[in-house]
Amino acid sequence: MQTYPISDDYSEALNYPVTDIPINAWTASSSDFPTGSYINHWHSDFEFAYITKGTMKENINGEIITLKAGDFLFINSESMHFNFWSEPCECEILCMVIHPSLISGVGSKAESERLCEHSAPSHMLFLSGGLLQKELKDAYLYLHSIVQSRQIGGFEFMSAIFR
Repeated sequence: MQTYPISDDYSEALNYPVTDIPINAWTASSSDFPTGSYINHWHSDFEFAYITKGTMKENINGEIITLKAGDFLFINSESMHFNFWSEPCECEILCMVIHPSLISGVGSKAESERLCEHSAPSHMLFLSGGLLQKELKDAYLYLHSIVQSRQIGGFEFMSAIFR
């Protein structure tokens, strides 16, 4: 599991396996959090979580969301958030952080700027079984595997980002 230092202003200082490509991926488990939660924090990166097993809760800017296996969560840049479990369970999460600069050229300028506007949603939840779920899941799992294997860079990586 990946952990990063949290500053006094609750910002999380992220790092990346390839320093000039601002993306990282890891697998986390509820057992990685002996206190039953992660520290409330924010960062400039977009954060993605795909729940592969179990359930968990996420607090995003004070709104509590319950996630179950198959659900996919996008947390926008600079949103305060933390995950927690109200009771012990086995949960596995595939996590990824991507700095907005990495995808700023993907799609139209208006689309990428819309995600970074102050009025942009703090998060988007895609429930298992939804219309976009299979396509989104496949694209995310592919990109997650590339990043986690450190095969970052080149055509295959950029193709996965665009996908």
